[in-house]
Amino acid sequence: MSPLKVAVIGLGNMGRHHVRHWRAMPGTTLVAVCDVNAPLALEFATEAGCAAFTDVATLLAQAAPEIVSIIAPTSLHFSLAEMCLQSGAHVFIEKPIAATVLEADALIHLAREENRLIGVGHIERFNPAFTVLNAQILAGAIGVPVSVEARRASPMPHQIRDANVLVDLAVHDIDLCNAVMQAVPTAVSGKGTRSVLSDRDDAAHLFLTYPKGSASINVNWLSPVRVRELLVTGSTGWAKADLLAQSVIVIVSDQGPVSVDVPPGDALGLELASFLAAVQTGTDPVVTGQAARDVLAVALSDAIEH
Repeated sequence: MSPLKVAVIGLGNMGRHHVRHWRAMPGTTLVAVCDVNAPLALEFATEAGCAAFTDVATLLAQAAPEIVSIIAPTSLHFSLAEMCLQSGAHVFIEKPIAATVLEADALIHLAREENRLIGVGHIERFNPAFTVLNAQILAGAIGVPVSVEARRASPMPHQIRDANVLVDLAVHDIDLCNAVMQAVPTAVSGKGTRSVLSDRDDAAHLFLTYPKGSASINVNWLSPVRVRELLVTGSTGWAKADLLAQSVIVIVSDQGPVSVDVPPGDALGLELASFLAAVQTGTDPVVTGQAARDVLAVALSDAIEH
């Protein structure tokens, strides 16, 4: 199988890591990078030995990539992904899939028409701690999941200017809760607050109802330290994953806590390799466009007070 040609659009903090992983990924060749900052694009292209572009249309016409990673502001996700899909490329979009549910639906429809895949960067699905936690749940270690509690906090990310804390942070945990419960919420409620920012929510608390359980999600940009925790209560036990420390603890009935080994792994590298495998085999990505669209619908739900 010939190596697939890959391009990366957006060379910010996350884009840099996409470039690094695609350069080293067996079965691919990084053919182009693109950024509105021309010197930055040239710098990356020179180091990677590929072409540099500042215009996406030109990149698609000249480099003809088969896979494109889009790491751009949320407001640009739809227009960039639309261009890439129409050019014949499979598209990997960093979360969220788009700025609105209507945009997400349009991309899903277009990908189906073009017979191309959309993968969305809900990277915590590939966090080794979540992989181990979910494996324990699927193996029945704590019985049937009944409730999930998620806590995620970080200092204010000043580079995020076009998304609130729900779209930037909570989408991770909505996705994880959906994965654990193997369903989408039947009801959503919650409260977003503007504690420091005046134009968008910087803290939020969500409550999700599932067909066979519930989930509570707390997120904020107000913490001096980063927190990423997921607690799952099952019918016969309890499990907790610290997604930062990459540790998992399981408690069953009246037994004491048991630490479960978590193998080391780079979540982004695992995520991109998984998307590549989906493209090569024609199978669905782990996080499909539809799954990401369902997450976005919760984050943007009118049932959340602001």
